[in-house]
Amino acid sequence: MYNDNRSLDVLPLVKDAGIILEEKLGYAFQSSFTLPKILWLRIHEPDLFEKTAYFLHAADYILSRMTGIFGSSDHTNALKTGFDVIDYAWPDFIEHQLLIPFAKLPTIVAPGAPIGQISTEAARTTGLSPSTQVVAGMTDGVASQIASGAVAAGEWNSTLGTTLVLKGISKRLLKDPMGRFYCHLHPQGMWMPGGASNTGAEWIPKNFPGREPAEMVKQASSRLPTNLIAYPLMRRGERFPFIAPHAEGFIEGEPADGAVQFAAMMEGVAFLERLAYETLESLGAEVGSKIYVTGGGARSDIWLQVRASVLDREMVRPILGEAAMGSALLAASHTLYQDLAEAIQHMVRIATKIEPKTSWREFYETQYQYFTQACQKRGYFPE
Repeated sequence: MYNDNRSLDVLPLVKDAGIILEEKLGYAFQSSFTLPKILWLRIHEPDLFEKTAYFLHAADYILSRMTGIFGSSDHTNALKTGFDVIDYAWPDFIEHQLLIPFAKLPTIVAPGAPIGQISTEAARTTGLSPSTQVVAGMTDGVASQIASGAVAAGEWNSTLGTTLVLKGISKRLLKDPMGRFYCHLHPQGMWMPGGASNTGAEWIPKNFPGREPAEMVKQASSRLPTNLIAYPLMRRGERFPFIAPHAEGFIEGEPADGAVQFAAMMEGVAFLERLAYETLESLGAEVGSKIYVTGGGARSDIWLQVRASVLDREMVRPILGEAAMGSALLAASHTLYQDLAEAIQHMVRIATKIEPKTSWREFYETQYQYFTQACQKRGYFPE
């Protein structure tokens, strides 16, 4: 599983062997990545490692069962297995230094590339037509990104769920020397930088257990904007837009009641989101005038109004922003349409567009400065 950290003990071996790839692609290997997990199996479960024909991701396995063709993967799933998306090859250190044979690794194709028709057995089991074409997939995060409608350079998607995830489109590879984000290769050749904060909407069930979020938002709407400064981090440590293992959530000022506290924490997420986009811009990212928004936190028009006013950007919410929609777009990009951009143009429908509120925007400009100062004085990031 993604959050299985047993490979921490072998991570230094991977980082030492793959240091050139880290510098080349601008990311840092982590214990959650696939390559350290495979190395852990080779060292700690050698019999299982030797018996293994292919190391496949979940999407690859499903693709194999659908077609009967084993040993293929796409470059978004393969990125964290150490695939070099610039030279489009498995780097030599994997086989020569980590002793993981290339023969056990899948052949890599672009997301959406045709793999083959559905097998007779899979057609019978699923009820799908025997002529159904199966194409290579992509990670759920990237699938959600394209489902949002963000497809052109400078367009970004914010997914607000338990955490806040930012993903965008860039004409060039962006690198962060601190390793706060990394770039996927876009199916059409551009780059897809992205990063995830530990802060999101997790504070709602933890701070307001048993309360209906929609009702709390309604109550909080009359208290906006607030004079409080909140950073609604529920767990210790932050990873984006700053790396601070000691970071803890806080609220400056005394909320008069729960509705005011709720309103302040909505504002706090928006402040952090703005800081994230400013951090990306400081590293060379182009961020356009609108943000495509998905996730449970995007369902509230009131919260979107706060975010639009803090970021001074239009918030655009699609009707369907789930990863399943992204998978459908990817499949359509090589079957019904010529490419992904055309598929998105025809298939993505927008539900809501929310502009910044002028009076709030001016107030939040000052509040945002207070927010960054409050984080700085706690040592979360330098000025």
